[in-house]
Amino acid sequence: MGLNIVVGYLADQIEYDEEGTSWHREVLGDLNLILSEAGEAPHCEPEEILGGSKSWESYGYSGLHHVRRLAGWLAIKCQLPPPCAYEKATDDPVLMQFYRQHDEYLRHGPKEGILGFFKRRKPPFSHLMLHSDAEGFYLPRALSEVIFDQHSPQRDGIGGMVGSAKELLTESRELAAALSIPVGIDPEAEEIYENLEGPPTDGEPWQRLPIETFVVTRLIAACERSLETGAAIVFS
Repeated sequence: MGLNIVVGYLADQIEYDEEGTSWHREVLGDLNLILSEAGEAPHCEPEEILGGSKSWESYGYSGLHHVRRLAGWLAIKCQLPPPCAYEKATDDPVLMQFYRQHDEYLRHGPKEGILGFFKRRKPPFSHLMLHSDAEGFYLPRALSEVIFDQHSPQRDGIGGMVGSAKELLTESRELAAALSIPVGIDPEAEEIYENLEGPPTDGEPWQRLPIETFVVTRLIAACERSLETGAAIVFS
């Protein structure tokens, strides 16, 4: 079991799962309530997609945490992280510090001090960091900020936060550049799988950090597909 990154979830459900279709339509209805509450236009999820729905398996659930760890190291340390064991990514103190920076910004906003003379910078990679690691949406549109579900209790299937596929693509491409991932490489390329089995100690960054590469290439592919088709990215 692990995280699936899906573009065209509704179209897939309509074709294969009547009960799942009904449930997903309800979730999409709640999504549009959240968008309305945030002053955003509704999302119209396509029921048919040229070429069909696409799905990419992440590297379990911790694969995404490895990518967030990478983002934290780049933001705070201005360097790539050393490789770490699969299950240890969430324990990284740099990643924890990066989460605290995002939490601090969300609590207090961009200004502090008398008359707002001291400004707090918005931490980077917000659409990557501020999202459920198990469910929820990235929409095929620009969003200056991640949208939060303010309802209590939060609605099922949303994951509490709604991100932008456009912004996530920009963030993911920045991570890909830091890893020196070859532009346009297929997420299913044989080299990516080979490096997972035995990462070299003296190769390029994308080879030495294979879990991060595995997930980043999939995020890029999903974002590009989402923007191409108008279908949201769904974590499931």
